[in-house]
Amino acid sequence: MANLPNTIRGFRGVVKEIASVRTHTAIVNTDGEIYMAGSLLFGKIGIIAQVNNFREFHLHKQMRELNRVQKVACGDYHTLALTDQGSLFSWGGSLWEKTGHKGSGIVRIERLTGQIVTDIACGDFHSIALNSEGQVYSWGGGGQNKNKGQLGHANKKDLPHPELIQFFKGKKVRKIACGDYHTMVLTRD
Repeated sequence: MANLPNTIRGFRGVVKEIASVRTHTAIVNTDGEIYMAGSLLFGKIGIIAQVNNFREFHLHKQMRELNRVQKVACGDYHTLALTDQGSLFSWGGSLWEKTGHKGSGIVRIERLTGQIVTDIACGDFHSIALNSEGQVYSWGGGGQNKNKGQLGHANKKDLPHPELIQFFKGKKVRKIACGDYHTMVLTRD
């Protein structure tokens, strides 16, 4: 019986967007509120609590106060949230630069300010964003042992902030996706 699907608990509203990875899950409702569940390790769900794991979904009150969330992406130890204004926020473990900032807490990714971000994705140790011009940015890496070239910059250097992937400059990108150690990009061509 334990392996049968169950109705989720704690979520309110109508589901608009979902993202999940090994140890945490995020759901965005049609009101732009984000709900999180799973492991609290490294702050990946962005909610401070006196427990190690949320089995029920909890409203992410801090993001609710900042903006309406349009899309969410989960990496192994971090989370990205894209607002309806095209702003991008991150939280969770900052090891190997995958959140685009040092330290903890929810932070707006300033390097993308002034751009309208339309899509986001996370791998284990990297993040990518697509803007309204069809340009792709990546950051993070994974260090010497886990950087397999997934950032797309023709090297295996970790990047602390979003950098434009030059290979796709001039190409109109439609969709982006990440696996643990790889990135996929769909162009209009």
